[in-house]
Amino acid sequence: MEKKVLEGELITIPKYRGTVVSSHKGFSYIGGVRRGSETINTNGDVFVPQELLPGEVVEFDSMELDEKRTKPGEKKFRTELAVVVSSEYVPSVIGSSPADIVLYASRQRSAYHYNAKEIDPEKVRKAAENEPFSEMMGLARERAEEKIKEMDIVTIAENFLKNTFASFSTMNVSYSIKGDVKAYDEKESIKAIAEEYEKAGLNAQKTSIMQEYEYFSGVRDVFTLMKNEELLHMDAVIPIRHLPDLLVMAPVWYVDKKNLISSSLFIQYFCDEVGTKEFANLFQLYNRNCRLTENFDSRRDIIPVPIMKILEKAREIFDFTVIATPYHDLASEEWKTTWTRNIDPFLFGFVRGLPYMFLLGRWSGTGLFPLMCEMVADTIEHLRQNYGALKNIAPNNENRIWFYRSGDKWSDVKGKELSEFAQDVIKAFEEDRLFAFLRGETANTGAVVAK
Repeated sequence: MEKKVLEGELITIPKYRGTVVSSHKGFSYIGGVRRGSETINTNGDVFVPQELLPGEVVEFDSMELDEKRTKPGEKKFRTELAVVVSSEYVPSVIGSSPADIVLYASRQRSAYHYNAKEIDPEKVRKAAENEPFSEMMGLARERAEEKIKEMDIVTIAENFLKNTFASFSTMNVSYSIKGDVKAYDEKESIKAIAEEYEKAGLNAQKTSIMQEYEYFSGVRDVFTLMKNEELLHMDAVIPIRHLPDLLVMAPVWYVDKKNLISSSLFIQYFCDEVGTKEFANLFQLYNRNCRLTENFDSRRDIIPVPIMKILEKAREIFDFTVIATPYHDLASEEWKTTWTRNIDPFLFGFVRGLPYMFLLGRWSGTGLFPLMCEMVADTIEHLRQNYGALKNIAPNNENRIWFYRSGDKWSDVKGKELSEFAQDVIKAFEEDRLFAFLRGETANTGAVVAK
């Protein structure tokens, strides 16, 4: 709310609020505008240059005369930015198009996103048509239809623990993330069971049990902390096959140095998780030089206190703790170009051998989806406008050592090759097959293309 001082008294002026009554490509109309308890006479609907969804309740700070629609004796109004505060969404609004579901999920902004970078709506729509995080869209649809309530998120997280660490189901462990675990007693019980395996001549099993228990209890502790800090969302656990989607959405990464043996092993781990030359190229375009979280260059995007607490705990548990950012300008410095950065990074944790990545928090306090399409579109536009500068990564046509995957070891690459690769990425995006391309799959089938 806006605050003003009148004759020495501080008063609060509420924002305008209304409901989206119609939506079109690149713009929408808002009706039923009120300010506090006052109904505002807007002489028709208010124009906003955003593609929202009918039924969404939005807030905005100001209105101005819409000169294009105003006629003599008939004033019309517009606003430049509306923020979704709730949705009276009906499932039929989304329709059957997967791109519509992706767009709906991407538009669920918070007040934190007031300062988000504005992206061309046509490019945002094209990003949606590439269906980022396609396996997660079922959750987005269920949330839109209000099938998932906040109380269910704890159940979802606990069920994930039960399914992922099912080996402990016969060992009397607790899968609760409500903070009611008797951790000392449980660990002593697991130690006793492990010793029984050793007495039975299964020495290696003792080691496996204790290592797996450390992972299990660590992930459980992180979920508990996330719940307590109100950072636990339904999209906290994401299949690792969506690593390319995350990379395109937030391509510039910082890694915590606690478990970092070397920069090359960091690069190898993530390239091997996908196993394609295409992903390896894109990953190293943005992360060839390993950045450390201790040097996190956020400018005004300060790490929130709850996420700082999660980061402290996460570095004890995960093999890699990563801040994934939309800070393309940092890569541009290496390419000798410039770029305007976006906002709202993510904190992710990765465990070797688990086919999931853990979304531990986001600066805005939201989950995975808000701004998703805008961020994907921004990365593609960054490549589109700068691919010619990739020769600066390997100046004077000198070879640059580049990792593909463990079977191929290390290879040489030249700036010209990277420039051509970037154009291939853009082409795949325009053909709505970007993520299949990066995973080495046939578009929309999931079949892996032989390399």
